[in-house]
Amino acid sequence: MGFSKVVRFKEEKRSRIVLALDPIGIAHEKVIEWSYKILKELEGIVSGVKIGLPLILRVGLNHVGNIIDEFKDSYFWIADLKLADVAHILTDIAEMLHNIGFDAVISHLFTGREGSLNELSEKCKELDLGLLGVLVMSHKGANDLFSKTYEDLLSIALDVDVDGFILPATMPFYIRRTREVIGWSKIIFAPGVGAQGASPGDAIRNGADFEIIGRAITFSENPKITTLKIAKIHEEVLGSCTGK
Repeated sequence: MGFSKVVRFKEEKRSRIVLALDPIGIAHEKVIEWSYKILKELEGIVSGVKIGLPLILRVGLNHVGNIIDEFKDSYFWIADLKLADVAHILTDIAEMLHNIGFDAVISHLFTGREGSLNELSEKCKELDLGLLGVLVMSHKGANDLFSKTYEDLLSIALDVDVDGFILPATMPFYIRRTREVIGWSKIIFAPGVGAQGASPGDAIRNGADFEIIGRAITFSENPKITTLKIAKIHEEVLGSCTGK
């Protein structure tokens, strides 16, 4: 269903949690079993799943496709490859990820418009594959460069008409600033909750639509109970906000 599925999940007021399914520290032979187990436990509590290279390189794209197919009705799926390349490479990757079952892809914005992001955006719209642009990353070193390029990257993102943004829960002023510019026309996803220092609900309180959470859930003793606690915090925050 593509990015329309992401929008539908938000409109239906489902959970604002996106699980980062990164099997860091999991033995290779147990990664698939681990993935299925945690996804079954969190059905109905989490809305989306973000899959990046740690899982893809361990199990391969075919197994990732099988996982998505098994849980396609329970979650929306984001491919986190942080794409950054020329147009013919980007569009080819986008089509492959769409065919596997992903609903959205994450791309860097510094590659620019012509010969890169313009064509990627056009391909994604053709496929109903959401295009999420990285405006600022969530680690401390992000300010070495992103703070200097934020305004330019936002301009590029709006010009190529991305569907959503990746902005750090760890630096919520970027979320507030972006929301001031774009209103509620785009969806904001915020990583950095938990292990990187942001508290659950911080990003949503500042204007994000979804919080991307990985190790705080996957490394916990009981992922289901931990996720339910985070979901409760989100409910309380959303109950005190308007427009979300």
